[in-house]
Amino acid sequence: MLIACPKCGTRFRVDPAMLGAGRRVRCTVCDQVWFKHGLSGRRPTPPPAWPPAEAAPPPPMAMPEPEPMPLPEPLPELPAMPELPAEPEPPPEPEPEPPPPEPEPEPPPPEPKPEDIEPRPRKTPAKKPPKAKETKPRGSLAWIGWVIVGVVIAGLLAGVVFMRNFIVLYLPQAEPVYEALGLTVKLPGHGLKLDKIRSSVAREGDVLILIVEGEVENSSDETQPVPRIKVTLFDRSGREVYFWTFAVDAAELEAGKSVPFATRLPSPPDRAFRQQVSFVRE
Repeated sequence: MLIACPKCGTRFRVDPAMLGAGRRVRCTVCDQVWFKHGLSGRRPTPPPAWPPAEAAPPPPMAMPEPEPMPLPEPLPELPAMPELPAEPEPPPEPEPEPPPPEPEPEPPPPEPKPEDIEPRPRKTPAKKPPKAKETKPRGSLAWIGWVIVGVVIAGLLAGVVFMRNFIVLYLPQAEPVYEALGLTVKLPGHGLKLDKIRSSVAREGDVLILIVEGEVENSSDETQPVPRIKVTLFDRSGREVYFWTFAVDAAELEAGKSVPFATRLPSPPDRAFRQQVSFVRE
């Protein structure tokens, strides 16, 4: 077992059999003497006794004073304990090798003297001959431009004249302009007029029937084809609510002639307030 001096702290290794229940020992380093208990002399400390929970402790009894006990004979001194070998110190860490010395920079080469430098001949860029300015006749360009403008205007005028029927079909406001210029616009229904238009409502059983009647008259000096007729219904605010088309009995009319027509619509819309009769221009 190991024991330590309480004064200097030196540790010694001792055979427990030599201590027995306990004896005095002396430190060979500082000559300190103390009493060291052996392993067999140690007594376990009994746990503290708890008083009973309910019973009050009895009054202490007068104990007779103990008689002085004779001191035991002094124990013989133990032989000097051998010192424990000191723990070896760890070997010192090797010092890092110093970095290699940096090479000294080489001295810069001596600058050449101006006398030693041979002058180099300067290269002069070859001069290019000036380009001759191309001159274009301005009169020819202007003449070409006016020709293009004239062709465009002529094409537009030709389209307006020869496509007047198509233009008036999708732009009816242009028809008076053509008439003022003396150009006849022949749309479907040209030379014809609708006359004697009247409408009535009849009942057949529980079904209301709208009846529209009238005449197609040829007011021109030539025979004209009779196109289909369109009836459009409008409400009180002028919005279209319904329309239908029909054909008359005659495919064409001679000059000054007329042909009657009549068309029927079962169950017309309740919102219908007025009707309009016209030729189908398609």
